[in-house]
Amino acid sequence: MKIMKNILIFVLCISLALSAFVLSSCDQKQNEETPTQAPATEAPAKEEEEPAVDLSAIVDEIGQDIEASIRDEILAEIKHEIANGGKERKDYINITDYVTPNTGEDVSAEIQKVIMRNRNRTIYFPDGEYILANPIQTSGNPVNSVSLHLSDGAVLKAADTWRNEGALVDLGGLEKYNSIYINGSNYYFYGGTVDGNGRADGIAISSGRETAIRGVDIINTKIGIEIKEGANNGSSDSDIRDVTIKGNGMVGSVGVKVVGYDNTFTNIDIENVHTGFLLASGGNMLRQIRVRMDIEGDEVPFGYESTVGFNVLNGTIWFENCTSEQMATGFRFSNQTLVFRGCAATWYSPVGDKEIAFECLSSFRASIVNATVDFREDVSNRAFLVSGSSGKGVIVNPIFDESLSDNKAYRNFLTDVG
Repeated sequence: MKIMKNILIFVLCISLALSAFVLSSCDQKQNEETPTQAPATEAPAKEEEEPAVDLSAIVDEIGQDIEASIRDEILAEIKHEIANGGKERKDYINITDYVTPNTGEDVSAEIQKVIMRNRNRTIYFPDGEYILANPIQTSGNPVNSVSLHLSDGAVLKAADTWRNEGALVDLGGLEKYNSIYINGSNYYFYGGTVDGNGRADGIAISSGRETAIRGVDIINTKIGIEIKEGANNGSSDSDIRDVTIKGNGMVGSVGVKVVGYDNTFTNIDIENVHTGFLLASGGNMLRQIRVRMDIEGDEVPFGYESTVGFNVLNGTIWFENCTSEQMATGFRFSNQTLVFRGCAATWYSPVGDKEIAFECLSSFRASIVNATVDFREDVSNRAFLVSGSSGKGVIVNPIFDESLSDNKAYRNFLTDVG
């Protein structure tokens, strides 16, 4: 990490040196084209030559603690650009111009170099497998942020030697930047596959605002997506949609973990996790989210009794058309103000002995409208709602077989709006 920071400082200094070099060259050229005419009676004054800019000396002076190989590589690129009159800025960078996929070798350092050298650009990953032994990080600072765009056949995969905590891709993890005075970082991750290889988390949003994740498959992860606190009093304002997540199936695995506030989630499929959504913040909107436990045969998965589709720890949340399939508890919450519209909980595989659609751990303040619940007939612990009798929440038009709900707490909150 120290090297990455030094590289940023180094590149800034080189840019300033180049600016001075270019301005000096331009002044010299202009003087040659329009020389000053000396009086006829005097000998023409001899112009003093501008000293050449010694880039190597600059590098040695400001980059002593930067690895020599990286320093020399950057210096060579700069000299090449000067010799060719500079190069045109590209807003779209092809990663395979710098990194070779499908080698089975770790390419995380090479990818990180490309990210750091191409601020405010989109970096494209063509088809191929890119092995990562360390996380790749983008900047949360809007001045230096990048977008990562993967083709359908591109795979970022954790190496067998992965020893890090956290995600393969850490958006905003480098140069964390949380400011309430800007609209947002406005960077995104799109497409491809992120494979945790049973070891790593998938994608994290560590800082910034208004980050988007779209159209990606996340597999074999402990945590599929984690959204940490953002800029404005913890508001991250991220937009996550059209994503599929398949966890590693271990106890404690989570599809999406949300700590930052004010996020929108749309059209997400989650399976093979212990908890589908873990929500520790408010202001979140969930639409068309499907959490499913993949059960094969008649064997009860280890830890099944504590599986939860949607676990709300804090904040006001809106749920629209969200579904929990085969999880022991569909929706768990406390005394938060929650709105459920058109949500569902269903069970069909002959395993487990617990089917709780909605579980309230405190005073019931939620609104449950048009919820559909399908129980199995051979289970003893079934309930549309588990809750105490206190609270001012409401249940409107529940759709389920009342004879199959062993707990009748829902009757305390039934409301006829007709």
